[in-house]
Amino acid sequence: YKQRCFKIGNANKSKGKLKGFPDIGIKFNGILYTIELKIEKGVVSPDQEELHTIFNADCPAIPVRIFRTAYEVYCYCRWIVDTNLKIDFTNLKPFSIG
Repeated sequence: YKQRCFKIGNANKSKGKLKGFPDIGIKFNGILYTIELKIEKGVVSPDQEELHTIFNADCPAIPVRIFRTAYEVYCYCRWIVDTNLKIDFTNLKPFSIG
């Protein structure tokens, strides 16, 4: 799992992904669920913290989730499918950086 976390992070960086962007995005029924992978003692970087704050303010119903095991990711994916979350996007305000 630790090697996979590093592999995904390095692959995303090599593709020029936005600094701080979550490692995994799952789109289900038009909703993007974002996941940050961390090893057991891994911490969120300042870039990640800033971008996660923006994401979470934009849509607090589906915040960036931070997981440390494959089982946690699996359980979250099951929750996404099982709950089939419906969000009313009409009242959300656009975010701005800076």
